[in-house]
Amino acid sequence: MLALIGLSLFRVALARLAFRLLFSWSMAGEAVSVVEASRGVTAVFVGLDGV
Repeated sequence: MLALIGLSLFRVALARLAFRLLFSWSMAGEAVSVVEASRGVTAVFVGLDGV
């Protein structure tokens, strides 16, 4: 009985850890895409300024 409870708690902790890792990874991906987009906008403005 205790082993089953421990296993379920372990599964919950593992699922939380996986979710947190996935969430932080997606947030990092969003931050990178925002930086890439702002770089592209800056490049466009610099290009227009160069013309």
